[in-house]
Amino acid sequence: MHLQSGCTRFLISPSDRNASSPWAIRSVRVLSKATIWSTFSCSTGVIQSAVMKFSLIVAVVVLALAQGSFAQEALNLDNLSQYFEDLKNKMPQDLSEIIRNPDLVNQARTFLEERKAQLEPLAIQIQEQLRAASTNVEEQLKPLATQLQPMFENLQKQVEAMVQTMRDQAAAIGN
Repeated sequence: MHLQSGCTRFLISPSDRNASSPWAIRSVRVLSKATIWSTFSCSTGVIQSAVMKFSLIVAVVVLALAQGSFAQEALNLDNLSQYFEDLKNKMPQDLSEIIRNPDLVNQARTFLEERKAQLEPLAIQIQEQLRAASTNVEEQLKPLATQLQPMFENLQKQVEAMVQTMRDQAAAIGN
Protein backbone atom coordinates (compact mmCIF):
# COMPACT_ATOMS: atom_id res chain seq x y z
CA MET A 1 0.00 0.00 0.00
CA HIS A 2 1.35 3.43 -0.91
CA LEU A 3 0.60 6.72 0.94
CA GLN A 4 1.72 10.21 0.10
CA SER A 5 2.23 12.81 2.83
CA GLY A 6 3.36 16.22 1.69
CA CYS A 7 6.27 15.46 -0.63
CA THR A 8 7.36 12.07 0.74
CA ARG A 9 5.81 8.80 -0.35
CA PHE A 10 5.47 6.03 2.21
CA LEU A 11 5.15 2.33 1.69
CA ILE A 12 3.20 0.33 4.24
CA SER A 13 3.97 -3.36 4.04
CA PRO A 14 4.04 -6.40 6.26
CA SER A 15 7.18 -6.60 8.31
CA ASP A 16 9.03 -9.85 8.58
CA ARG A 17 11.55 -8.64 11.19
CA ASN A 18 9.25 -7.46 14.04
CA ALA A 19 6.60 -9.93 15.18
CA SER A 20 4.99 -7.51 17.64
CA SER A 21 4.06 -5.01 14.90
CA PRO A 22 3.20 -6.88 11.75
CA TRP A 23 3.23 -3.70 9.63
CA ALA A 24 6.13 -1.35 9.05
CA ILE A 25 6.18 2.04 7.43
CA ARG A 26 9.03 2.58 5.00
CA SER A 27 9.71 5.43 2.73
CA VAL A 28 10.24 4.85 -0.93
CA ARG A 29 13.89 5.70 -0.43
CA VAL A 30 14.92 2.71 1.65
CA LEU A 31 18.66 2.37 2.00
CA SER A 32 18.45 -0.92 3.82
CA LYS A 33 15.60 -2.98 5.19
CA ALA A 34 15.59 -1.30 8.64
CA THR A 35 16.44 2.23 7.59
CA ILE A 36 13.78 4.83 6.91
CA TRP A 37 14.97 7.75 4.86
CA SER A 38 12.51 10.61 5.10
CA THR A 39 12.95 14.30 4.49
CA PHE A 40 10.13 16.69 5.03
CA SER A 41 11.83 19.62 3.38
CA CYS A 42 9.24 20.02 0.71
CA SER A 43 9.30 23.02 -1.46
CA THR A 44 6.18 25.09 -0.95
CA GLY A 45 4.71 27.23 -3.61
CA VAL A 46 3.93 30.93 -3.48
CA ILE A 47 0.24 30.20 -2.93
CA GLN A 48 0.88 27.99 0.09
CA SER A 49 3.14 30.63 1.60
CA ALA A 50 0.55 33.35 1.04
CA VAL A 51 -2.19 31.18 2.57
CA MET A 52 -0.01 30.55 5.61
CA LYS A 53 0.71 34.27 6.05
CA PHE A 54 -2.98 35.13 5.56
CA SER A 55 -4.08 32.57 8.16
CA LEU A 56 -1.52 34.00 10.61
CA ILE A 57 -2.82 37.53 10.02
CA VAL A 58 -6.41 36.33 10.48
CA ALA A 59 -5.48 34.62 13.76
CA VAL A 60 -3.84 37.81 15.08
CA VAL A 61 -6.86 39.90 14.06
CA VAL A 62 -9.26 37.47 15.76
CA LEU A 63 -7.19 37.57 18.95
CA ALA A 64 -7.11 41.39 18.85
CA LEU A 65 -10.88 41.55 18.38
CA ALA A 66 -11.42 39.14 21.24
CA GLN A 67 -9.20 41.23 23.50
CA GLY A 68 -11.04 44.38 22.46
CA SER A 69 -14.45 42.84 23.16
CA PHE A 70 -13.27 41.78 26.64
CA ALA A 71 -12.07 45.32 27.27
CA GLN A 72 -15.44 46.67 26.08
CA GLU A 73 -17.27 44.28 28.44
CA ALA A 74 -15.13 45.50 31.34
CA LEU A 75 -15.96 49.09 30.39
CA ASN A 76 -19.68 48.23 30.27
CA LEU A 77 -19.41 46.59 33.69
CA ASP A 78 -17.77 49.72 35.09
CA ASN A 79 -20.54 51.88 33.60
CA LEU A 80 -23.19 49.59 35.04
CA SER A 81 -21.67 49.64 38.53
CA GLN A 82 -21.40 53.45 38.33
CA TYR A 83 -25.09 53.64 37.31
CA PHE A 84 -26.15 51.57 40.33
CA GLU A 85 -23.96 53.67 42.63
CA ASP A 86 -25.57 56.86 41.32
CA LEU A 87 -29.00 55.31 41.68
CA LYS A 88 -28.22 54.34 45.29
CA ASN A 89 -27.13 57.89 46.09
CA LYS A 90 -30.00 59.57 44.25
CA MET A 91 -32.86 57.39 45.53
CA PRO A 92 -33.08 58.79 49.11
CA GLN A 93 -33.12 62.33 47.76
CA ASP A 94 -35.89 61.53 45.28
CA LEU A 95 -37.95 59.75 47.91
CA SER A 96 -37.65 62.62 50.36
CA GLU A 97 -38.74 65.06 47.63
CA ILE A 98 -41.73 62.87 46.79
CA ILE A 99 -42.74 62.56 50.44
CA ARG A 100 -42.45 66.32 51.00
CA ASN A 101 -44.66 67.01 48.00
CA PRO A 102 -47.89 68.65 49.32
CA ASP A 103 -49.93 67.18 46.47
CA LEU A 104 -48.94 63.68 47.55
CA VAL A 105 -49.90 64.41 51.16
CA ASN A 106 -53.29 65.72 50.02
CA GLN A 107 -53.81 62.70 47.78
CA ALA A 108 -52.98 60.38 50.68
CA ARG A 109 -55.45 62.15 52.97
CA THR A 110 -58.15 62.03 50.32
CA PHE A 111 -57.49 58.35 49.72
CA LEU A 112 -57.69 57.55 53.44
CA GLU A 113 -60.90 59.54 53.87
CA GLU A 114 -62.50 57.77 50.90
CA ARG A 115 -61.52 54.33 52.23
CA LYS A 116 -62.76 55.26 55.70
CA ALA A 117 -66.10 56.30 54.22
CA GLN A 118 -66.29 52.99 52.33
CA LEU A 119 -65.31 50.86 55.34
CA GLU A 120 -67.51 52.52 58.02
CA PRO A 121 -70.77 50.87 56.83
CA LEU A 122 -68.98 47.55 56.62
CA ALA A 123 -67.60 47.98 60.15
CA ILE A 124 -71.08 48.81 61.48
CA GLN A 125 -72.51 45.74 59.72
CA ILE A 126 -69.82 43.47 61.20
CA GLN A 127 -70.40 44.97 64.66
CA GLU A 128 -74.15 44.23 64.42
CA GLN A 129 -73.46 40.67 63.29
CA LEU A 130 -71.08 40.15 66.24
CA ARG A 131 -73.70 41.47 68.68
CA ALA A 132 -76.31 39.12 67.23
CA ALA A 133 -73.89 36.18 67.43
CA SER A 134 -72.93 36.95 71.04
CA THR A 135 -76.61 37.24 72.01
CA ASN A 136 -77.30 33.92 70.31
CA VAL A 137 -74.40 32.21 72.11
CA GLU A 138 -75.51 33.71 75.44
CA GLU A 139 -79.05 32.40 74.93
CA GLN A 140 -77.72 28.92 74.20
CA LEU A 141 -75.37 28.89 77.20
CA LYS A 142 -77.89 30.10 79.82
CA PRO A 143 -79.85 26.80 79.90
CA LEU A 144 -76.60 24.87 79.97
CA ALA A 145 -75.33 27.03 82.83
CA THR A 146 -78.51 26.46 84.82
CA GLN A 147 -78.11 22.69 84.28
CA LEU A 148 -74.46 22.74 85.32
CA GLN A 149 -74.97 25.00 88.37
CA PRO A 150 -76.20 22.18 90.69
CA MET A 151 -73.34 19.93 89.54
CA PHE A 152 -70.75 22.62 90.35
CA GLU A 153 -72.32 23.21 93.78
CA ASN A 154 -72.24 19.45 94.48
CA LEU A 155 -68.59 19.26 93.34
CA GLN A 156 -67.73 22.22 95.57
CA LYS A 157 -69.33 20.48 98.58
CA GLN A 158 -67.41 17.26 97.88
CA VAL A 159 -64.08 19.11 97.57
CA GLU A 160 -64.77 21.01 100.83
CA ALA A 161 -65.58 17.68 102.57
CA MET A 162 -62.33 16.12 101.33
CA VAL A 163 -60.34 19.14 102.49
CA GLN A 164 -62.02 18.98 105.91
CA THR A 165 -61.21 15.25 106.15
CA MET A 166 -57.57 15.90 105.30
CA ARG A 167 -57.38 18.65 107.96
CA ASP A 168 -58.85 16.33 110.55
CA GLN A 169 -56.38 13.57 109.66
CA ALA A 170 -53.46 16.03 109.71
CA ALA A 171 -54.56 17.27 113.15
CA ALA A 172 -54.84 13.67 114.39
CA ILE A 173 -51.33 12.85 113.15
CA GLY A 174 -49.99 16.05 114.70
CA ASN A 175 -51.33 15.17 118.20
